Amino acid sequence: MKCMHASSKKTRKSAGKVLSGGVFLLLGFLLIFTDCAQITSLEGGEKDTLPPVLIRSIPEEFGEITNRKKIVLTFDEYFQLNNLNSKFVSSPPMAVPKFTIKGRKLHIALKEALQDSTTYCFSFGDAIEDYHEKNVLKDFQFVFTTGGEADTLEIGGKLLDAEKMKPEKDFWVMLYSGENDSLPFKEKPKYISKTDKDGHFSLDYIREGKYRIFALKDVDGNMLYNLPNEKIAYLDSMIVPGVKAFTTTDSLKAGTILHQDGKEVGDTLSQDTVIVTARHEYFPKNIHLFSFFEHKGNQYVSDARRPIPGQCVFTYALPEDTARIRPLNFSPRENDLYIEKKDSNRLITWWLLNEKDYRKDSLQFEISCFAKDSLGQRISVRDSFTLVLSKAPDSLTKHCVSMPFASQIDSLQEFPLEFYSPLSSKIDTSKIRLYQWVDSTVTDTRQQGLLKATRPAPDLLHFALKRPYHKQFYADFIDKTPQANPMKQAGKKDTVLEYRLTDKRMIKKDSVKVVLHYDNLYFFEEIQQFSDTLSLPLLRQKLIRIDRPSEDTLIFVFNKKLSHKVEIATDDENLSGKSRVISIKHQQPEELALQLTDPTLQFQDTLILTASTIDFDPKKGKNKLFSYTRMAVFSHEKQKLVSYTRSNKKKFHLAFNLPCKKEEIQISFPGDTLPLNKLIQSEISSGKDTLFCTLLQDSLIHADSLRLTVSYPVQIQRNVYEEHTDSILLVKQAPKGHSDYRRRKLPKEVSDKQTKGRKNRRNSTVSSPKEQVISLAMPVPCTVKKDTADRRKLRIAHNWKRGKSFSLKADSFAVSDIYGLSNDTLQAKFLIKDESSLCQFRLKMKNIGRIELPDFFAKDSSKVASNNSAADSLASPADSLAKYPQITEGQLLIVLTHKNKKTRRAVHLKKDSTINLPALPAGEYTLKAIYDSNANDQWDAGNYLKKILPERILLYSEKIVLKPENENETKWEITPPKL
Repeated sequence: MKCMHASSKKTRKSAGKVLSGGVFLLLGFLLIFTDCAQITSLEGGEKDTLPPVLIRSIPEEFGEITNRKKIVLTFDEYFQLNNLNSKFVSSPPMAVPKFTIKGRKLHIALKEALQDSTTYCFSFGDAIEDYHEKNVLKDFQFVFTTGGEADTLEIGGKLLDAEKMKPEKDFWVMLYSGENDSLPFKEKPKYISKTDKDGHFSLDYIREGKYRIFALKDVDGNMLYNLPNEKIAYLDSMIVPGVKAFTTTDSLKAGTILHQDGKEVGDTLSQDTVIVTARHEYFPKNIHLFSFFEHKGNQYVSDARRPIPGQCVFTYALPEDTARIRPLNFSPRENDLYIEKKDSNRLITWWLLNEKDYRKDSLQFEISCFAKDSLGQRISVRDSFTLVLSKAPDSLTKHCVSMPFASQIDSLQEFPLEFYSPLSSKIDTSKIRLYQWVDSTVTDTRQQGLLKATRPAPDLLHFALKRPYHKQFYADFIDKTPQANPMKQAGKKDTVLEYRLTDKRMIKKDSVKVVLHYDNLYFFEEIQQFSDTLSLPLLRQKLIRIDRPSEDTLIFVFNKKLSHKVEIATDDENLSGKSRVISIKHQQPEELALQLTDPTLQFQDTLILTASTIDFDPKKGKNKLFSYTRMAVFSHEKQKLVSYTRSNKKKFHLAFNLPCKKEEIQISFPGDTLPLNKLIQSEISSGKDTLFCTLLQDSLIHADSLRLTVSYPVQIQRNVYEEHTDSILLVKQAPKGHSDYRRRKLPKEVSDKQTKGRKNRRNSTVSSPKEQVISLAMPVPCTVKKDTADRRKLRIAHNWKRGKSFSLKADSFAVSDIYGLSNDTLQAKFLIKDESSLCQFRLKMKNIGRIELPDFFAKDSSKVASNNSAADSLASPADSLAKYPQITEGQLLIVLTHKNKKTRRAVHLKKDSTINLPALPAGEYTLKAIYDSNANDQWDAGNYLKKILPERILLYSEKIVLKPENENETKWEITPPKL
């Protein structure tokens, strides 16, 4: 057996071809194979998909440079550069060289002197691509030294936003030699790299030693941390790059065909071969950095404004607890001032209570706060502000205004009613009422509304309501008129209101605009107020249709009340003034009812009539004769069998929609040959619309079901009838949907016709009003009280019921603010969500104490294992099973957030626990854990000089989807993240 040794060394990662598995077997053969290849121009064949390849360089790759001002790289094909100046990175950092392309060569002219005995790595990213097909040479690096052998150590990791836990791209990741904390402020780094879109970074060709790692989002491009708006990340321990060497053995059987890059090279082993491969693994490769903005900037007031006379709002750049605000041109007493602080004291609002103070046109303040000088020493800084009103006085709020609130509420806690300004002690709770919406069955819905609004004549306005008004029913002009009273009331009764215009200019207008005010007495003595803005054009007289409910009745329906007489004519004769047609009384003023007295006209099912009347023509400005021709058609109602019932085994009845004669109705039983009078005995009802029948034969009486046919005449035209037959099935017990005809609810179209026919035929009682289900606001008890922590809030307490809707109403002058302004009428309708639409969430937390371990994110390079696994880097396998059920310092903050960001629940833990969160809206949630080390119930950023890292955050790996009536339970065991 033949034994061979192979050792791996560092080669160019982007373009060099090496044997798979690190095998350097039969090197001479491969060199010969490579030398045989020649580069020729392609003529047809496959498309070029390969990027340019570096074939030689001056100096040699990994070699020592002799000409320290120039480097030449030669590629195997023509190429071009894509934004190289912005993508080029030199480690150690140096000024971007000048790049020049000459044929297949890239000339690099260095602008900066090189350091002695240093390994340089030029990273080109994806800036080099071939000239024709633009195949990109990805992650291309060129390495050389200024003395001695090239350094080979390397480290890597990932950079995430500390608060959002999302990858950070285009960050500079830097290494500094030495332990001085001030290095990122004063010096450029020894080695640099840039994070990719996934936050990954790698620093290659590093010399042995201890390094400080620091990441910077460099705003001004000087590679120094010198601006407060520059984002940073760091580790509070030193990085010690290293390498671990180990060997692996493998064996190949005789006859194995050698391959290069997956392609057969044509050589075959003649005997069994053992391959010994030396490998090197560099560490640490799992460094986790977390970026944040450090609160190191100077404190200052970023905004100062005065929205209303007594409100002064100051916004600080940073959380503030030591700032002092001193008024300069006024001196408020302690009782003349109310101060609000929000957003960790970033937002401070002064409410001035003394009228002499807030009536000033301008208010002057001096604000002092602490900052740092150039040496980092804390000093006091003063600034002055002059605040004037941001709005004109006539545009300021005239009422105590309430803030918007949600229409759907999850919680059963007290309902908050928030106002814009702090409230005074004057609160009339009797004017604040709570209503619960309930469904009620009523015959009168008491729904008010505008039924009609027209301008039938140039000087007449007509309004009609659905129901009588209560106390208020009047109209106002929108447009200003020179006349004090441009219209006067012409009539007012129950639901109708009319005005006569007296202003000639308004009379001549094509359209007038008014606001109609009316009210309504609703349930529970509630008075509803309505205001409709209307534009009323002049309405021209028009005949809409002619109804003919019976042979001798004509109803002409116009679009407005008739102001002149109407002449009626057929196509050849004027009927007006003749005895052939007479006017009859009719309730609707827009309709004209006539009775035909001439039998000849009555006999005609279709009449073509012309109606002529006089009306005002706005175009000509005077009256004009208008004529309209319409058809009046009399439709004969057809006879129908509307119901049939077998009330007991001997009797059944048949009900029709129109009166009929007993002898006209023919009944037959298929298969029975006896005469009908031997089978049944029948009798017609007094209304002539129902036939009652009694069975006479035992065979029919004892039959469970009877099939029979019913024939009767149906009128299709005047004096023209045809026989109609229905086949029906009678059973002893009426099927579902059939009952005694006197109680059965008939189809609407049948019921309406039958009722109408019966009214015409006999004096029957009027049907009772139709019942309807409506939602009513029913008064319910509530308690109104002030919010002890916020003077701008009231709290409404009630025994809330889930799934119910409520309305909160506050009359005018119910509350007043510190400036004496009272509220206008306000109303809020909201729903307390039903339990069936809400979700319960149970979270079982385990091993929460593990997050406070110093090496939780494997930030210490000494803990990094050879397999680059952060989870395995903490300790031995036995230690990985250790339990950490509680936190010794601080707390764990569990935050559940809905995807719409409106619902957020936070719970703090000190030990392993089960969390129950009720009444959550359904939907998708994210879950995260914050190691709140200072137990202030919020996430805090870090401080570089104080060696305070940003508080750790863990994101639950999956989305939490909550569904109503489901068992929404999640178990979360805290383990190091695999980032």
